[in-house]
Amino acid sequence: MLIDEKTLLYLGVAGGLLLLKDVKSLAYGDLKLEFDQKIEQVRVAAENAQAAATGQGGKLEHERSQSEAVKLLDQVLPGSVPDDPWKGVFGQSGDGSRKLEAKVIQGANPGYYRVYLRLRSLNPEANPLKGSVQFFLHDTFANPRPVVAVGPNGIAELTLDAWGAFTVGAIADSGLTRLELDLAEIEEAPSSFKSL
Repeated sequence: MLIDEKTLLYLGVAGGLLLLKDVKSLAYGDLKLEFDQKIEQVRVAAENAQAAATGQGGKLEHERSQSEAVKLLDQVLPGSVPDDPWKGVFGQSGDGSRKLEAKVIQGANPGYYRVYLRLRSLNPEANPLKGSVQFFLHDTFANPRPVVAVGPNGIAELTLDAWGAFTVGAIADSGLTRLELDLAEIEEAPSSFKSL
């Protein structure tokens, strides 16, 4: 059986993704490689190649916009607050059409808190949230820049465990929506969470 070059490329990419599925990042000295972003770039490139080969122009255009969004996300740099890298980087928690919200409760493990993050449209019928949202978390998380798909309810939701407050950033709508929320400013959050 003879395998053509395109099939071999697809098999190679698939094999690489399977090997890297549990690896979140790799750091060596000052170099830090975020595999989630690189895997997304490889996925977009593979789908673009497939769309070009099959003549699916509309899909190719959609994938190009996703690829541009990934390039934009690679350019987002932390701010100047040493212990809160995303403070002041993304603006406010709402922009009139989108809202970044959070709920914080005591976690199951002592010293930890459960944080429920969500990004939603303020007018889901006329201006629904679609695609995916990239959240920006404190760099102590294993995956500090998770990408979350918008659910069928039109909301991007992320649940995590944290030991103290930090500023969360979010980018949606191919980079047009940029929001942030300082978890220490959530009134209902436990005071012990806000003080850490």
